[in-house]
Amino acid sequence: MRWWMVAMVLGACGSKDDASGDDTGGAADADTDTDTDTDTDTDTDTDTDPSGGLDCDTPYTTPDPGGVGLGTCVTDVLDCDSQPIFGTTTGGSSIYDFDFWESGFAAGSLSDGDLVGPERVYWFDALGPDMDLTITVETCDDAYASWIQHGTLTPDACDTASGGNFTLGHFESGDLKDQSTVRLNRSSTDKEFEIIIDTYQGVETNYKLSVSCTGP
Repeated sequence: MRWWMVAMVLGACGSKDDASGDDTGGAADADTDTDTDTDTDTDTDTDTDPSGGLDCDTPYTTPDPGGVGLGTCVTDVLDCDSQPIFGTTTGGSSIYDFDFWESGFAAGSLSDGDLVGPERVYWFDALGPDMDLTITVETCDDAYASWIQHGTLTPDACDTASGGNFTLGHFESGDLKDQSTVRLNRSSTDKEFEIIIDTYQGVETNYKLSVSCTGP
C-alpha cells in the first residue's frame, strides 16, 4: 500500500539599571547592578510550529477510519477549503495493498511487500468542472501516496476502484517524503477522489496532507 513544528525559543530578557538612577555619563557614575536575571523557563513544547511544519516526534491523534457516513477505509472528508491535515498512518485501514494496485495495472515499481502496513484514506468532495486540484503529502518516513478518481460517488464505500467509472495512479512529483500530484477536471460534472497515504515497507509514519484548488 503506497500512496503517500517546532521552534523553541528560550529567551533571557533582563534589564540593566544604573545604580544612581540617573545615567549622566560621568566618570564617577558607576554601574553596580548585579542583576543576574536568567530565564528558568523549562517549556519543551514540541508539538507544532507556527510555520505549520510536521512534527515527527509524537504521533498525531488521528480518527479511526469508518466514521458515521464514511466507508470502512475513510478517515475524513476534504474539500477545496480544507486546512492542512496532520496525522499518522498508525491505526489506518488495510485495503489498498500491492495486490490491489497490481490488479488495477498500476503497481509501477512497487514490489510485493512494499505496502505492508496501514494506510490512511481521505475522500475529496468534490472538484468542479474546469478546476485543478493540487494534493501535497509530507511524511517523516518514506510513504507511498496515491489517488483514485471517481465520478459521482459518496464517501461511504471503499475499494470502489475494483468496478465502475474510475481512474487511479500514484503521485508523480517529489520523493517518498515530500510528494505531490495535480489532478484536472475537464469534464462537465464534479469529480471525487480518494487520497491514499500508505505505509511503505512496514514503517508507520506521521504526515501532513494539504489540498488546494484553482479554477472558476
